[in-house]
Amino acid sequence: MNTNRVAAEAGVSVGSLYQYFPGRDAILAELGRRHAVSLVGATREAFERTKDQPFAGAVGEAIRASIRLHEVDPALHRAIEDETPRLGPLDWRAGAYADIQRILCDMFLQRSDELDIEDVEFAAFLAVAIVEGVVHAAMASKPEELRNGRVEAELTRILGTIFRAR
Repeated sequence: MNTNRVAAEAGVSVGSLYQYFPGRDAILAELGRRHAVSLVGATREAFERTKDQPFAGAVGEAIRASIRLHEVDPALHRAIEDETPRLGPLDWRAGAYADIQRILCDMFLQRSDELDIEDVEFAAFLAVAIVEGVVHAAMASKPEELRNGRVEAELTRILGTIFRAR
């Protein structure tokens, strides 16, 4: 990815692009931020739609929403994931993960009679790390498993087992 290619894809001159972004890293950071905002929104919407469903339905819907967002432009998403770590700490990433963890905490608490969780905050941290890690790994090496539903099904089963969903 380079600024000339981004400008061409956007249908603007490189000079116009530089009016908004000082360089390639700023573009990547903004794309990452937008993805994070979308992920938080999709997670919140998934849990709103499934607030009356048992754990497996609610967590499965959130996983499905995450997978759909990662499938939109896999090559671009991989570029963001590969390049943003070298940009250093990014407030939007930590903020998005914290927001998703709060949403999960609420979901876990709403289903406390169904789950065996001692520390909901740590459980939410684990769930986010597991789902993000597996979805990114599958996107890179097993995209067909994302498309055919196997990743979603296995992640739902794994989280249900970890949190001993009844």
